[in-house]
Parts: sequence; structure tokens; C-alpha cells
Amino acid sequence: MARAAIQVMRAEHEDHGAVLAGIEAITGGRVAPQGACATWRALYLGLGKFHDDLMMHVHLENNVLFPRFETTEGPGNGNPISGCNH
Repeated sequence: MARAAIQVMRAEHEDHGAVLAGIEAITGGRVAPQGACATWRALYLGLGKFHDDLMMHVHLENNVLFPRFETTEGPGNGNPISGCNH
């Protein structure tokens, strides 16, 4: 049961990576244009924070959380945290 959900989330993470790459492309690597006003600079700083936060989220799920469920799922091990199936 958890494996199917994890596969969906991993696919979503790949989609998010493609979106982040698109943001990088249209913003010139998230570098505000020369002479940009404070609002534009704040936008680009916010995009950088969003990028970093999303990458950390994806890393934690893919490399810390998901492996715990992928390696423990089986009869009697549906929930690796509590050891129960519900």
C-alpha cells in the first residue's frame, strides 16, 4: 500500500524538479536583472528560498522517510514507526 503512494510522490518530485529547472531558465538562474527594483529582488530571493526548501523537502522524503517504509513494508510491518498495520 505505501509503495504505490511512494511511487506517486517520487514521480511528483521529478515533476517538481522539471518546474524548478523551468524557473531557473526563465529567471537566468534566479539572478535579478541589473537595476531591478526592491520588489523584483525580493521576488528572486523568495524564489531561491522556495527552491532550497523544496529541494530539502524532496531530499528528506526520498532519502530518509521513503526508505524506512520501502524496507519495512510487509506482513505485519505496514507502519514502521509503531509496528502496526493501521
